[in-house]
Amino acid sequence: MPTKTIKTPAAGYSLIVESTGASVKVQRIEGYCNGTADTQYFVQLHASATVPADTAVPIRSLQVLGGRGFSFWSEVGIDINAANLVVVLSTTEATLTIAT
Repeated sequence: MPTKTIKTPAAGYSLIVESTGASVKVQRIEGYCNGTADTQYFVQLHASATVPADTAVPIRSLQVLGGRGFSFWSEVGIDINAANLVVVLSTTEATLTIAT
């Protein structure tokens, strides 16, 4: 599977990742959570071609703290059986509540 590095040109609450195949493998996610300092947020992974609506259930949620950098790495990766992936910042873990 080819490696693809995606960077955002500016701060944002979501990122749409388009794949060239039928699945996506996420091995590393890193960034900075520009939210309220020391407040709990969640970086969520959704199998979707567009930013999902609030209450959507993520494939995976990763906890981050506002006002801090974060990095998640997995040698084996997180397999997502979808052609597209959305990475979005949420204020809740189990369902999407888009952080603003």
